[in-house]
Amino acid sequence: MGRWLSLLTAAVSSVAVVAFSQHLHGEFWRVLMALGLFGAVGLSLGSLADRLLLWLTQLGGGGR
Repeated sequence: MGRWLSLLTAAVSSVAVVAFSQHLHGEFWRVLMALGLFGAVGLSLGSLADRLLLWLTQLGGGGR
């Protein structure tokens, strides 16, 4: 549950950065927004890959 909470926090933070950058229109905020979005997507994909690997390992008998 803690992992999903951290992913949700990263996603909400990215949305907040996007909303804030719309007001400032600066290059720094665009770079920060891109880093935040790529970070959130990377965490989400990493979590999904972990769960898929765990599911496949359990499906295959767990390497017994």
